[in-house]
Amino acid sequence: MAQAVQSRSITVTAAYEPRARSAEARTKTGQLRRQARQWRDGLAWSAKLELLDARPRMEPPYEATVHGYFPPQAPEDLPSPQDWFEGIATALGEALEVDPVEIRLHAGRVAYASPFSPAHLEIVVTPTDDAAEDLGVVCPACGNQWSFDPDLHDEDRCPHCGHEDGGLPYRLGMV
Repeated sequence: MAQAVQSRSITVTAAYEPRARSAEARTKTGQLRRQARQWRDGLAWSAKLELLDARPRMEPPYEATVHGYFPPQAPEDLPSPQDWFEGIATALGEALEVDPVEIRLHAGRVAYASPFSPAHLEIVVTPTDDAAEDLGVVCPACGNQWSFDPDLHDEDRCPHCGHEDGGLPYRLGMV
């Protein structure tokens, strides 16, 4: 029986809240607006819940890619995920129990939300340790990680269990 392989990332979904944008999140006196505070608290709780399933435990520093799915509007009026970076960094910092500076945020794709899906932000958080990048492939049969270089290997057999096609996504150019 195949062992389930745990991902080295978490995906957190946050509702689209235009008043949580950096430009609209604070009052003229600098106080955080109620909608922005609630949005950040909700994002922090969602991230904490996702972390409960994260195995192995993710260690700082982190990278987060923010994808935005917004309501249909004129293409030039589509907001940018960077507008929420301040709030996302604060919420993820609270959830991951790190300083928000240890989270590198990147803008991902921006698109319209599907017809029956609400507008939302999708945040993918991964650890940025170099060891994970060197491992490359996770065997779908045994769950062990191993380095796979398609230029050096004629076959993509797992060195731990002998399962074939473990590096197939790399061969096909999918990863």
